[in-house]
Amino acid sequence: MESVFKVGDRVFHIQYGWGEIIEEINCYDNLKIAFDKKVESWDWFDKSYISFTEYTLQGFTQERPIELPQAGELCLVRDDESIHWRVREFEFENAGMFYVKSLCGSTDGYDYMKRIKILD
Repeated sequence: MESVFKVGDRVFHIQYGWGEIIEEINCYDNLKIAFDKKVESWDWFDKSYISFTEYTLQGFTQERPIELPQAGELCLVRDDESIHWRVREFEFENAGMFYVKSLCGSTDGYDYMKRIKILD
């Protein structure tokens, strides 16, 4: 199968930006690219990361993920920002819902959760 990429093409890589293809190895599906910005070493790049247009990674975030308590650890939960926090034993998290052991022993889901920091 003939490659869509050719030596001399201008291409984009998410990590290194724009560059020009200087060599192609079809049996490995790899390209050697001279990037506009200086790159430490000449690496071979898998064609699946190369594009003729600039692209971004949707869903990329640098927001730190919430540190979940261990199962059985106490936490604060509530369904709405206007109601009081309740102390419950953490069970698990699924799709943004925090599941805790209720007072009667069943499992309840809540929208908001805070860890309780125990001071020694």
